[in-house]
Amino acid sequence: MDTKERLIDLILRCYGQSNDRIDEQLIIQFKEEEREQIKYIGVPMQKRNDFYWRLYALTERVFFEQSDITDEEQLALIVAQEWNKHEREPQLTSEVCRLFIQRSNLKISSKRKALESLSRGDIESSKAFQSQSKFFSELLCRYVICHAKLSNELELCELVDEITAWFFPEGQRETARSAMRSIGFLTSKKPMGRIRAYQKFVGPERLVFQAGITEILIEHKGHHTISSRLESFIKLLENKDEDTTQDQSIQLSADACVAVSSVIVDKRSDTIVVSPDSLRGEENSLDSLKVLLAQALGVITGLEQLQVQRTEEANDLAKITVEDNHQTSSMTNEQDILRVAEEEIERLKQALEQEKLKTRYAEEKTLVQLITDLGGKGKYLLSDLLEESLGIKPSNPVVSTGRLINLFSILDRAIGLERYSDGRELNEPFSIFRNELTKTFEVNAPIQSQEDRITVKIIKYGWMLDNKVVVSPLVSEITTEQERS
Repeated sequence: MDTKERLIDLILRCYGQSNDRIDEQLIIQFKEEEREQIKYIGVPMQKRNDFYWRLYALTERVFFEQSDITDEEQLALIVAQEWNKHEREPQLTSEVCRLFIQRSNLKISSKRKALESLSRGDIESSKAFQSQSKFFSELLCRYVICHAKLSNELELCELVDEITAWFFPEGQRETARSAMRSIGFLTSKKPMGRIRAYQKFVGPERLVFQAGITEILIEHKGHHTISSRLESFIKLLENKDEDTTQDQSIQLSADACVAVSSVIVDKRSDTIVVSPDSLRGEENSLDSLKVLLAQALGVITGLEQLQVQRTEEANDLAKITVEDNHQTSSMTNEQDILRVAEEEIERLKQALEQEKLKTRYAEEKTLVQLITDLGGKGKYLLSDLLEESLGIKPSNPVVSTGRLINLFSILDRAIGLERYSDGRELNEPFSIFRNELTKTFEVNAPIQSQEDRITVKIIKYGWMLDNKVVVSPLVSEITTEQERS
């Protein structure tokens, strides 16, 4: 990749991270003259999160609309083409988009299928591909952000947790806070700033799944006891839906009024025929108005007669169908039912095996790509690190530091491995409730304080894989004596 591509890739990889963290990476990975180019790639540093969100939403739409395509390189090319067609800056290459997809949730086929199901308003099919709530909760957080009027992140989390409980039992649920953290909204010290920016720069119209989730919420609301806040939220969604339908109805009514003066019903063929010359002449006169009304009544009468005729034909056809079904069902025996069931089971087994093969192939491809990036591509980083582990160190210690930085950079790009500190700095004191402490962090020693709120500091980073926390950060309690000293 050239310098511009590498800069764009760095911005996408460092989504949600601080300016200091990105500046640190720029200094390490780019020469000074290369860093100057960041001013010309079309992504102001203060707008980098908006760039990431818009590209992610577009990628989801492409995956949904091109669900029959499984080749990632082909999908990456389509994403690049669509982005470059609709967005002026920055222009993206398919390689940048491929790396972006590789780090996203969408590289996993089961999540792509879950997204497709949710976009079609089918929650049960989505759960068949993602039985845990995490993926659904992440999409739901973004959906609620785009639709709800929120004063703080707590309101958002309460709405998402309540809706998630409709569809997922306790053992299969993750908290909304966990989902918010995974998608990068709680890694900032001011999450509402990011939430409002997402509302402004993304909005519901960019979310391919927004219509599907709206349909799911409206359909299931009557099956649950809901809070007043959630009831108000769903009512807001219904009003938006009604406004859209009303706008369509008004347009249809206007079109009908224009068209009624120029159509007649041909009763011999049961069709509506356009007659554009039927009312030419004195259009503003009373006679013209009478003619218009008479023709309108004629159209209505003709349509009513046509509807009656079609209804009678449909009823006759329905009777024949019922009789045929009755005869067919009487001929069906237990062996036929068993045969059909066995065929369906065999079909499902084959489909499952195909999915397993696809997943295995994708995992092998990712692993081979990782080893290639680490072990070859002209850098042979693994060989250098092996030599250092054997005591053969470079004369310049900066070279050794650069190697380690490159190692983590490749791991991030290839498999989505990132350090995690819950948006906090190492050794930065902060207070946290006892129950939240054990959920979010590992503790290096038993807690001495008897208070419900405990002061701690992070002493070791945790790790995320594909935006999912797999190793929690390690914290140490700050005792009263340490605070005094």
